Amino acid sequence: MQLKLHMVTIEDLVPEGHFLRKLEATLDLSFVREETAYLYSPRYGRPSIAPVMLVKYLMVGYLYGIPSERQIEQRIQTDVALRWYLGLELFDRVPDHSTISQLRRRKLSFRKVFRRLFEEVVRQCIKKGLASGRLAATDSTHVDENGETKQKWETRTSYQEALKRKAEIESQKSSNSFLPPTNQNITEFLSDFVSLYGEKRWGVSMYDSQNSLIANYINPIIGDMKVQDITTRVVDKYIQTLQKTPAVNTRTHHAKTEFVTNATIEKIIKLLRCAFKQAVRWELVAKNPFDNVVLPKVEYKKRDIWTADMIRTALDQCTDSKLYVAMNLAFACSLRMGEILGLTWSNVHISDEEIADDNAYVYIDKELARASKRAIEMLGQKDIYHVFTPLFPNTSTRIILKKPKTDSSIRKVWLPKTLAYILREWKSAQDELRALLRDEYQDYDLVVALANGRPCEDRIILKSFEKLREKAGLPKVVFHSLRHSSTTYKLKLNHGDLKATQGDTGHAQIDMITSVYAHILDEDHKINAQKFESAFYANPDLRSVRPPEEPKEPVPATLDLEALVEQLRKSPELANTLAALLASAPSEK
Repeated sequence: MQLKLHMVTIEDLVPEGHFLRKLEATLDLSFVREETAYLYSPRYGRPSIAPVMLVKYLMVGYLYGIPSERQIEQRIQTDVALRWYLGLELFDRVPDHSTISQLRRRKLSFRKVFRRLFEEVVRQCIKKGLASGRLAATDSTHVDENGETKQKWETRTSYQEALKRKAEIESQKSSNSFLPPTNQNITEFLSDFVSLYGEKRWGVSMYDSQNSLIANYINPIIGDMKVQDITTRVVDKYIQTLQKTPAVNTRTHHAKTEFVTNATIEKIIKLLRCAFKQAVRWELVAKNPFDNVVLPKVEYKKRDIWTADMIRTALDQCTDSKLYVAMNLAFACSLRMGEILGLTWSNVHISDEEIADDNAYVYIDKELARASKRAIEMLGQKDIYHVFTPLFPNTSTRIILKKPKTDSSIRKVWLPKTLAYILREWKSAQDELRALLRDEYQDYDLVVALANGRPCEDRIILKSFEKLREKAGLPKVVFHSLRHSSTTYKLKLNHGDLKATQGDTGHAQIDMITSVYAHILDEDHKINAQKFESAFYANPDLRSVRPPEEPKEPVPATLDLEALVEQLRKSPELANTLAALLASAPSEK
């Protein structure tokens, strides 16, 4: 056997470009001994392990992802580069892993030391260009619902913000209100919200409108933001952005304004407030950032209405039978457009006996609407009574008969006799048309329907109404204003009986009648003045009464000497009396 003898040092075994050489040249840990000097005794105890070596020992485990102290010891034992970094020779003993374990266990006693070490390392990293100092990390390690420890780091833009977040986390943990950080963004969260909340509580119309707001104005702007990054300040900036966002045009809806209106912004914030209320309930966020939001002022334009004479004029000039029936139902029965178009003959009670007894009525339990196929599929047949077969199968929407929007909208409305007879004539005309068309007539039992029996959409009625308005030269109002006129006149006729009027209108809240629908007409102003004249000024008759005149200031008297002399000459007695008075008057000194 032939032996070879090599003369090498550990310095020769570590390559020049090794990572640990670069780290050693960059990170100066000489300050560690100064910071820990007070923890060591120069007289007592066994020789200690150099504090710099202990710090490097911990760094090796972190840098190389070694999970236990025992494995760190084994790795250093066989890795020459690690021995070199810790300052150990080839045959020096590696510090026992139990030393590090005890150090970790007693870490609370050395909290200030470790914090000083950390700050100095960060300072040096920034000085050497290894860190910018623009981001700081906060440890959000927590135990999940399964009892497993989850490590999570959050970044902040400054060290002060990181300290603030750290204090917040510690406070929340102590009060058991800590919510683990989540990477879920707004788009993902709202998708869960719609499926878990919206599909249970919304109708098809609400489902379509809310999803449109999410797709058009929420996801494109804040959809990529994290749920937990939404603060009240972020909400305020979001509202400012919305005010400068162009309104979205769709194939079926053309925006009337250039930018998103304040009314639409109010709907968006209302939707997000509801969504984040669920986020609080699901423990994704601690509080709702959309509570107490300052919304831009919404200026509600006062809706003009027609007087009774105007409505009479419009009905006299109306030549469209469908519109004629619809206008009478809207004004006499206070029905909404969808309720008129969804009314079926099975719910119209106009027999001879019912009309004679003033008991003719219509029963409102459904309305006509258009909804997307997606809404119908997602919500199923909930509150949908019938889906009409489309003329073109590839369309993305369907006409449906559905339950009214509130339970209070399901109601019985009594008919004036004239309207009952109008409906009977209209029914006879429909029956004749059905007999004429036979199989071509699609009978859905609808009161207001097209010539072939198919449902009549609101756009057809609205277009006819606009033509009639221009033809009759009447003030510009919308069809829904007839419902406002109806409510106003019913309050006038029944002397303000709100409950009776609410029974016809189907409002869930009675204050809607007084705050929105009860318009004050000019003629009512005149009647009030006339009644005031009759009740107050005419009895007793105060019309001849004049307001009292203000007292006049007395005019200073002036002495007329010539007149006085003439009086004394004519009356010797007056002269003697005046002489006696003058003689008895005291003289001034």
